[in-house]
Amino acid sequence: MEFTFLMSFPRNVAEALVSKGYATVVRYRQDDDQRSAHYDELLAAENRAQKKSVGVHSKKDVPAHKVADVSGVGQTFSLGEVFASSVWVFL
Repeated sequence: MEFTFLMSFPRNVAEALVSKGYATVVRYRQDDDQRSAHYDELLAAENRAQKKSVGVHSKKDVPAHKVADVSGVGQTFSLGEVFASSVWVFL
């Protein structure tokens, strides 16, 4: 995920996201003109997030997300079951 510099007075939103560990900073060479004017501040915010082990820098295991597939895709139905479960309205 890539963010650009964004200010929401008086706070730099990109820095807020990086400092909470919700984003990381893309590394640029020092002479690269695509580098943000706030690049050093973003790197400092990322270092703070790494030291606090928050967000993507957390040492915790990522919990497994459980999904209940109720779409019926991959299940086989007889034609009678399909019609029995459908509601037909004729006006």
